[in-house]
Amino acid sequence: MILLLTIITVSYNSEKTIAKTIESVLSQGLKDIQYIFIDGNSSDNTVALIQSYIHKFESNGIDFLILSEDDSGIYNAINKGLSLAKGKWISILNSDDCYESHVLQKEELLSISEGVIYGNMRIKKNNNILSPKKLDSIYNEMSLFHPSTFVHKNVYQQIGLYNESYSLASDYDFLLRCYISDINFHYINKVYTIYDTDGATGRNLIKSWNEVRIIKESNGRNKILCWFNFISLIIKRVILKCLGRI
Repeated sequence: MILLLTIITVSYNSEKTIAKTIESVLSQGLKDIQYIFIDGNSSDNTVALIQSYIHKFESNGIDFLILSEDDSGIYNAINKGLSLAKGKWISILNSDDCYESHVLQKEELLSISEGVIYGNMRIKKNNNILSPKKLDSIYNEMSLFHPSTFVHKNVYQQIGLYNESYSLASDYDFLLRCYISDINFHYINKVYTIYDTDGATGRNLIKSWNEVRIIKESNGRNKILCWFNFISLIIKRVILKCLGRI
């Protein structure tokens, strides 16, 4: 059976945040959806918390699936979820992020037949709303918000899954491949997700920037310019840290 939407949540020791993520899905009121949980064999109560919602999933008509086993990283886990997806549209919702209230509209998803839908994102820490940058700037940086994208299943069949050789920036690699391959992008001016930024700091952020540099180079961007942009980001971060702004 083909459903309208598949939501994939990847988790690992997410007992402090997973309930809010699940509640944000249930509050949408959509029934024609599949909800897949790919857990990395958590050692806390994450899986038990997910299982505690089984009755609510059933009563809301949500087709759900829980898979808990070791994986080789977040993109390996996402790819596992994609292999199980039944929906025409697919959304990746992190285990510490949430959907904006009543933002998923059946009519909206039915009105667009292909490509990638993308929108705005709210930052949990300061409640600021961020809008995507100009689409063609994706050649230089991640101009979209991955948690606020909805990808048609046919796109994965055409472009392929996430490159598991990247541990932090494979979402950028995937969306860049979509853009280079002339996949249609549809911008909708509304907030889809509330994003928790706590994980995007320090070494992980710099590692992510370096992966972006490698991805740009592998897609034909000038190597010197890619290195210049990467080093500029690091210098900017050091300056902001010295000024006490981060």
